[in-house]
Amino acid sequence: MRYSWLLLCTLSLLLTSAAQAVEVSKLYTVQTDESGLTQQQAKQQAFSQMLLRLSGNPDVLKSQVVNQAKRNVDDYLLGFGRRNEQGSSFLVTHFDGHLMRQLVAEAGYPVLGELRPRTAIWIAQRGPQGQQTIISDQSTDDWPQQITSQAGALALPVILPLLDLEDLQQVKFSDVWGMFIEPVAQASQRYRADNIVMGRLQSLGSGVWQLNWELYSRSDQQFIQVSQGTLGDSSSSGLMHQLMLQLAGYYAKDFGAQTSTDLDTLDISVDGLTTMEQLIQAERLLKGLPTVASVGVVQLSGDKVLFHLGLSGSKPELIQALALDRRFSEEPFAGKNLSYQWQP
Repeated sequence: MRYSWLLLCTLSLLLTSAAQAVEVSKLYTVQTDESGLTQQQAKQQAFSQMLLRLSGNPDVLKSQVVNQAKRNVDDYLLGFGRRNEQGSSFLVTHFDGHLMRQLVAEAGYPVLGELRPRTAIWIAQRGPQGQQTIISDQSTDDWPQQITSQAGALALPVILPLLDLEDLQQVKFSDVWGMFIEPVAQASQRYRADNIVMGRLQSLGSGVWQLNWELYSRSDQQFIQVSQGTLGDSSSSGLMHQLMLQLAGYYAKDFGAQTSTDLDTLDISVDGLTTMEQLIQAERLLKGLPTVASVGVVQLSGDKVLFHLGLSGSKPELIQALALDRRFSEEPFAGKNLSYQWQP
C-alpha cells in the first residue's frame, strides 16, 4: 500500500511517545487441560505450545530435532504441578528457557524472547443480520475472550480498545472497516502500542467467518503496513488462533534472534545503576534476551557497570532487542563498546 508524504508527516506528528514493548512474565510456564490426555501427552502438548510461543511458526513442530526432543520432554522441564479450575484439571509445566531457546535455534528458527511488542487490535465486525460493531474490551459476544485467550496462549501482549467516548470521538466503524490507519493511529496513542492490527470481520453464512487483516508497525515515529492476510474459519477460537499465529510468526522474524551455538562476546556499559537492585534488574533483563547466552559483571565504577555478554546471535539483533526496552537508552558515539543509560 502506498502512502502520501503528507499522510506520513501527519502520522509522525501523532506518534510522539516511545514504543513500549512488554516484558512477558511466565513465558516458560504453560497450562494444559488434561481432559482425555495422559500426563505424558499433556506434557508433550505443552512442549509444542512452548515451541510455538518462541518461534511463531507451526513448521517448527515438523522438525526432526524437535520430534526427537519431544520424546524426551522431561529433559526440558524444570518442574510441573496441577491446578483445578471450574471442575477441570490442568497440568502446569515450567520449561527450562535456555534449553527451549537452544532447541528452536537448532531447528533453524529465530527465537522470540521475553520482550515483545504490544499490539492494539481494532476489528470491525459485520454480523449475519448486517449488524455493525467494533470489537472492544466491553463487547458481550465471544470475540474479545477469544482474542485475548489465543494471544495469551502464544504470549503475545495485545490490547482491545475500550471504545469509550474518547475512542468514539476519533474512530468510526467505517474507519476500521475501510482500514484507514490515520484515525486509528491517533486513537491508539493512549494504548501505547508498538503495532496496530486492523481487521474486517464478516459472516459468510452457515457459521463461517472471514477476516481480512492488516498489521501496521511503528517505524521512526510512523505506522507503516508490514503484513496482511485473509483468514476463514467456522469458530471464533479457530479464526483468532490463525491470526495470532500470523502475528507471532511475523514478530519472530522481525524481533527474534537467529541464535547460534558458536558464541561471540561483547562488552556493554550501562550508566545510571545507582542501587544494587537496579544492577540485578539490568543483569536479569540482559540474560532474558534471546540473543544473549551469558552475562557477567566485569567492572564497577560509580553508577556505571560494564557487562560482558556471551552472544548466541548477532550484535545488530542485540541492539534491536535492547531498543524494545525503554529502560535501556542508547548513548551514541560512546566508543567501541555499546553504551546505555539506565532509565528506571
